[in-house]
Amino acid sequence: MLTSNERAEKYGRFETYFLTDREAECVELAASGMRQTEIAKTLGLSRQRVSKALKQAEGKQYVCES
Repeated sequence: MLTSNERAEKYGRFETYFLTDREAECVELAASGMRQTEIAKTLGLSRQRVSKALKQAEGKQYVCES
């Protein structure tokens, strides 16, 4: 997986539509079947931060599909 900086270098101006490293981590773990509380514990975050990251990632999905 590319980091945010690597994506910026590779894709330039489109980088803003890519997930941040935190969003990507949360999405990967959610896709593997983990609940938000489990993701929070694994990453050392609050459940609210995980929820926010997943919502932000979902919003970026709709931008990219347009």
